[in-house]
Amino acid sequence: EIGVRLVGSEMCIRDRVYTEYNIDLARVYSTGMSNGGYMSYMLACELSDRITAIASVTGSVFNDQLNNCTPSRAVPVMQIHGTNDANVNFNGIPLFAPSIPELVDYWVDHNNCSTTPDIVEIPNINTTDDSTVEKLEYNNGDEGSMVWFYIVENGGHTWPDGFINLPDLVTNRDFNASEHIWEFFSQFVHPNPAEGTMVSANTCLLYTSPSPRDGLLS
Repeated sequence: EIGVRLVGSEMCIRDRVYTEYNIDLARVYSTGMSNGGYMSYMLACELSDRITAIASVTGSVFNDQLNNCTPSRAVPVMQIHGTNDANVNFNGIPLFAPSIPELVDYWVDHNNCSTTPDIVEIPNINTTDDSTVEKLEYNNGDEGSMVWFYIVENGGHTWPDGFINLPDLVTNRDFNASEHIWEFFSQFVHPNPAEGTMVSANTCLLYTSPSPRDGLLS
């Protein structure tokens, strides 16, 4: 039920922003860390007519979500994940959640991308952050889609090059996740976005952060 309401809220938020700011509906993207990554995958699965591309940092999906994921088009996807993430395990949870490589493989297959990735070097410019990065680019998908996968070796549940250093968690400093996400997003324009709907100021229900269980704001 929460997932259904969340998707409905996201649809309404898009229309609310469209009403107030006349945004380009062909360039609507979703990104987030942890729960925000889970949310972005939900939107890719259920609102591919409205979301152009997504990027997840330390997020994933559950098996039932992946089994019922039915996007209507190829959705460009970017995933950044640490191999030592103690919150969202890189290797998944048996019978409950796929490994991160399995999740990436799903989108590579769905988007009909090249199954052999281009390996792009991310120089180890910070030798004191206890981590390195391998970037795999699965390109040449349908409608120009791509899947980019950043594997942060020994990385924790953190945002690469984020402003906050979390104690006892490895934060990679070899690349800036925010900059790379925008580099990814800026390549894509939705081929046929759903039309926007004019909505009034108090129409939408917004979930409070960090968890939808914490309450709603109107």
